[in-house]
Amino acid sequence: MKLSSRWNRLRLQPLEDRIAPAVIRWTNRNDSSGPNDNRFDELFGSLAAQAINVVDAAIVQWSRVIESFNYGNPTTEYLLAINGAASPLTSTGMGVGASANINPTFVNGKPAAATITIQYRSIANSGNTSSGWWLDPTAMDNSEFDGVNNLTHAWVGLPVAPGLGAPDLMSTIVHEIGHGMGLYSNAQMNAFATDTEVVDTINTPASTPPSNFWRFDSPNAHALFTAWNSGGGTATPPSNQNGAQHTAPFGVTPFVQAGRTYYGFADLMNASGTGGRELITDTHARMLQDAFGYTINLPSRFGTFYDRLDSDGTLTITTPGNGPDIVELEVIGTDL
Repeated sequence: MKLSSRWNRLRLQPLEDRIAPAVIRWTNRNDSSGPNDNRFDELFGSLAAQAINVVDAAIVQWSRVIESFNYGNPTTEYLLAINGAASPLTSTGMGVGASANINPTFVNGKPAAATITIQYRSIANSGNTSSGWWLDPTAMDNSEFDGVNNLTHAWVGLPVAPGLGAPDLMSTIVHEIGHGMGLYSNAQMNAFATDTEVVDTINTPASTPPSNFWRFDSPNAHALFTAWNSGGGTATPPSNQNGAQHTAPFGVTPFVQAGRTYYGFADLMNASGTGGRELITDTHARMLQDAFGYTINLPSRFGTFYDRLDSDGTLTITTPGNGPDIVELEVIGTDL
């Protein structure tokens, strides 16, 4: 157990925390045919049930963070359709991706529905990989990921093994649901965004016209974003979304504006994945709170890669620093 050089008060709880979460309903979860076919059986074959479990776990990640969308009556739930693409990717390379389409369903200025499309390739199942994706067999924990990515502190875990064999479907779905929750260039987000007039040369190829970095500054959150948007794993050229579309990646030269230094990080809402598992950050939740008026629970309450609680009950604490450490563990009812 590696401990940090600062006081840590950890209250680690099961993933199914006792919070009454916002209702995010996967509307076509059980549809394997007909007009709402989710196509998971076509994409993942014998691993379709495993892929569904991954998506279920991704939805839990957001459901426990957003305690209420505060839509007002009578709307009380967010409707999410998740589908496999109609045909496999044929573009050069082995990459896959996904995209979120925010349906024109807004309630009191808040997104209330989205459709996520999962791209795939014609690659046979092997172990826990299928159609170009790695499908976590223990989707309700992060046991296959360890350590702290020094590019982002505790929000990205690196694979325990040298590689997974394919991108993590869990991280991708959590990312796309993040767009669906409102983390993309839109009027509410961009009300807090300012064009830095610094061109994004990290995300490539360049969009037309070139995309700039945008500062996001709200009462409870400050972050650096880029207007650059990829084609979601397809051959579609990148586009300039003219606002806060994705978080700025690691590699951006830090710069000072409005008396604050802005950085890029390896992050869940980067335009491209990190090769590990990305978690929702406290900053993401605070941005949604300020932009849309959601009632939130900070994601750090449910664990980061400083503290990882696996489904088998193993608690791992790995925090940075080499000094003396104090960690306090507390039992509240049946929760550690």
